[in-house]
Amino acid sequence: MSEDLEFTDHLGFRTLGMQDGAFVIDLDLERRHMSRADRAHGGVLFSMLDTALGRAVIEELPPGRGCATVELKINYFRPVQSGRIRASGRCVQRTKSLAYAEGDIVNEEGKLLARATGTFFLADTMRRRGAPLGICHSVHTRALTGTQREPPMLCSGHRIHKPRTQRGAGGDRHGRSERTLRATAWPMPPYR
Repeated sequence: MSEDLEFTDHLGFRTLGMQDGAFVIDLDLERRHMSRADRAHGGVLFSMLDTALGRAVIEELPPGRGCATVELKINYFRPVQSGRIRASGRCVQRTKSLAYAEGDIVNEEGKLLARATGTFFLADTMRRRGAPLGICHSVHTRALTGTQREPPMLCSGHRIHKPRTQRGAGGDRHGRSERTLRATAWPMPPYR
């Protein structure tokens, strides 16, 4: 498969966009989506709902803003072994830094397969579609070497980081120099 494909493309998700206030995704189940029990793997359903809810949140944000999943709770109601399934997500509530969304997955007959609720962290986007993954490092470098103050940021493979505050021109109250503070502010080690 091509390196340019996103995770959801590898799974075979088809984005249908906003329909009646919900972001909708379809998936034609294939053998690769099945668990050892010969049912759609719970992780596939989870990924569909995470994507639908997150995209519903993004649809409500201004350009240049995005979101990251903070928490997602899912309930599975019935197994599915074949056919087309559809996930739909709706942004229910949004504040300055968080959004809450809900969504469902149904089968071709409209029977409920799973339902999820999620909380999403809202932040400036770190990468535009098609931009290289390493673009966040130029933002880190700019924040380290520049004088501008940057808000907490979120990027793929890193923690949410915030510049350390400095007291006075010589460093902080613990005796760390300004140079030490800047050198330890970024990058944070990636999650494993």
